[in-house]
Amino acid sequence: MGIAFAGEATAIFVKTSSQESPIPWAGVVFIKDHKMLMLKETNKSFLLVPGGKVEPSETNEQAAIREVYEELGVSASNLAPLVTIREDSKKSGQLVEFRVFTGDLDGEPDEVNLPEKTEYVVWADSSTIFETGGLSKKLIPLLVEKDMIN
Repeated sequence: MGIAFAGEATAIFVKTSSQESPIPWAGVVFIKDHKMLMLKETNKSFLLVPGGKVEPSETNEQAAIREVYEELGVSASNLAPLVTIREDSKKSGQLVEFRVFTGDLDGEPDEVNLPEKTEYVVWADSSTIFETGGLSKKLIPLLVEKDMIN
């Protein structure tokens, strides 16, 4: 796994087992009152940050905005790079590069009108780390360290 904060000279890199080009993913962290917005998809047993795979015709930013709309039913704006995390996927074993942005929600997700694949959304603090999976487990401690969430 490798981690690099945008705009900072310090980066943490850990070896990955694969050397191929990484599969690009992008997501957005929304912060309000020192909590981050997370979602639970109907086919998953844990909380996630909105995001997903970058399509070949998209930039990272475009993919992040599309994924937010697909998962939350609202648009995102004012994206700013936060961190890049590179790691081997536990599911496929392939190297994944996840570009994480901060941004603003253009409206609030409506529980009644959430997209079908999203079961619910929650404003979460670091105590939810045990309910998260994958990237979120790595992202939460970084957000606490940067004093973005409690």
